[in-house]
Amino acid sequence: MSFLETVIKEIRPSQKEEGEMNNMFLEIKKYISSKYNLESALMGSVAKHTFLKKNNDLDIFLFFDKTTTSEEMEKQALNIGENTFKHFGGSFEIEYASHPYTKGKIGNCKIEIVPCYRLKTINQMISAVDRTPFHTEYILKYLKKNQRTEVLLLKQFLRTIKCYGSDLKTKGFSGYLCELLIVKYKTFEGVLTKLSNLRENRIASLFELKDVKKLIKKFDSPFIFLDPVDNNRNVSASLGSEALLKASYYSRMYLQNPDKIYFDEKAFEKKTSTKKTLQTLLKNRCIYVLCFEKPTVVEDILFPQLEKFNNSLKNYIHSNAFFLNDYFFDVDEKNNLCIMGFDFSTDVLSFYVHRKGPDLFSGNQKIENFLEKHKSVYFSQGNCVCFEKRRITHAFDLLHSIGSQKAKKQIAIPKEIEKKINKKFIVLNSSGIQNYVKLRKLDSKIVCRNISGGKIVN
Repeated sequence: MSFLETVIKEIRPSQKEEGEMNNMFLEIKKYISSKYNLESALMGSVAKHTFLKKNNDLDIFLFFDKTTTSEEMEKQALNIGENTFKHFGGSFEIEYASHPYTKGKIGNCKIEIVPCYRLKTINQMISAVDRTPFHTEYILKYLKKNQRTEVLLLKQFLRTIKCYGSDLKTKGFSGYLCELLIVKYKTFEGVLTKLSNLRENRIASLFELKDVKKLIKKFDSPFIFLDPVDNNRNVSASLGSEALLKASYYSRMYLQNPDKIYFDEKAFEKKTSTKKTLQTLLKNRCIYVLCFEKPTVVEDILFPQLEKFNNSLKNYIHSNAFFLNDYFFDVDEKNNLCIMGFDFSTDVLSFYVHRKGPDLFSGNQKIENFLEKHKSVYFSQGNCVCFEKRRITHAFDLLHSIGSQKAKKQIAIPKEIEKKINKKFIVLNSSGIQNYVKLRKLDSKIVCRNISGGKIVN
């Protein structure tokens, strides 16, 4: 037996699991029909037979007539969703997309109950969720039965390298995109062959393309896959360049040396995230991280805010004459922490900064004004030059300064993040980062050490 056959056995749901999922849906469908006289249907990967083992997600769509107003549909859908979860003894919360919808758990199943309009053609589409039934119909029609396994392999591969999911945290491949890629390129390895040979603004489609340059300009995305259901939509619009590059790299690695480890999330993470790897990563580098408590907001709100804050901090760092090789952000769910990382090209600047003033031909008045304003002045290469003491000379002190009122005026800090920053934040250097990773928590033993000693900011 090949390792791929072993992988397939491990990731493919059993008939029992698939049966339990479908039975749960049928019970919910029956309840909604009898109590509310409303049609519902199963969507998503369970409906398309492309869901991974133990991925017990049921996407249930409620169909409303086009004559129903958006406000009335939302009101009824939330009421139906709430009562459905209560009837089956589940827990739920309200989420927001094109329409508000209920999301929660009943038994071992994670369930979403989503409203949409009953339409005959995609041209009648009123909101984005109205496309979903057409997506399901398309995949059921064009994805061959033997290709369902290829979709599972692709999904598990992308999940292992942390590139699966179109949420704003991952910015990876959606389930629908995975299915379309298999329809287009036939097999798992066929998709990997394409991903490993990407070109700038790569565009793919299941129908003939007429004006490629126009489409590339229109969608402005690192990878474009036109939706066969709606030609005006790029299925991979949420796919970020980092996830795409990662997928391309690991596709090449796999094709050169196929290995089961690319389907084993725990083994892959262990191999790529060892203690030695971290030490090598931090050795002779000026890496600092800023940690603060995670705000209580949903992921699709939190991650865009973290990205905005991270970019603003990058600009603040540059404005203070420090330069970065790289910067990033992440969330430690276990410790409920947000992490901002900065790889400085150097963490210490000279004590003085030299500022070039007017040259010989600028006029006497400008030269005199410069001389009056600055005390330590000298002349170099035809210019007046002054040197002044830097306000901040160390990277740690610069990150520490974000708590000051002066810095807050220069940094765009989203409201919920600012509340946490005002409460407490901690700055760690490389030794502090290693201690944090070792202990998997922040406590009084973890202190960032620099030229002026260690600090924990309260």
